[in-house]
Amino acid sequence: MASRPVLALAPRGRNKLETGVSQQLSDAGISYEYEGGWLRYTVPSREGKYLPDWRCGKIIIEAKGWFGQNGAKERQKYILVRDSHPHLDIRFVFSDARKPIYKGSKTTYAQWAEDHGFKWSTNGTIPNAWLTDLRQEMQDGETQLRKADDLPRRQGKLGARIVNHAAGEDGSGASAAARGHHSTKGRRRVRHLQARRLHLRNTQREIGRAHV
Repeated sequence: MASRPVLALAPRGRNKLETGVSQQLSDAGISYEYEGGWLRYTVPSREGKYLPDWRCGKIIIEAKGWFGQNGAKERQKYILVRDSHPHLDIRFVFSDARKPIYKGSKTTYAQWAEDHGFKWSTNGTIPNAWLTDLRQEMQDGETQLRKADDLPRRQGKLGARIVNHAAGEDGSGASAAARGHHSTKGRRRVRHLQARRLHLRNTQREIGRAHV
């Protein structure tokens, strides 16, 4: 429920400047409302962009010596990215994980990462266990790429069986309808597969660059 307006002639204010403005309004005989009620407003949402250092499949590696001058904003960015893409695994390679996240802080880089569920390493070194995970990501990506390349052939065989089956049961009219349906569905499927193959090939190239 909104507050009732407060009409005032006596000077009011939280500081010298505000009191002076109130005095000028009062001297001019102006009835004013000073902090009489809240006004609601909407803060527009903003979509940010994040460019990972290295990405291999769903694993992202970030190298951090420090979080920069806007450290709080930078740390919040990684949390937002993680929350927006929960399937991704963001890991940090710190130059020195024992350092405080800012001067005078009791929180170290390592503690911040652990508090927010990020894997981390120190001394600029990628742990051997991470390398094993990355190699597995490479293998999984190659397997998906082979499956995507093989799908059109298998889809074509399946479509031919469907059309032939329809023709055998329902005659030439049903066969034509089945062919038309299969043609439309097949074109959609091909477009989907083409996009999938392109994505997987891009992922494979990213994997290759990450291990150069």
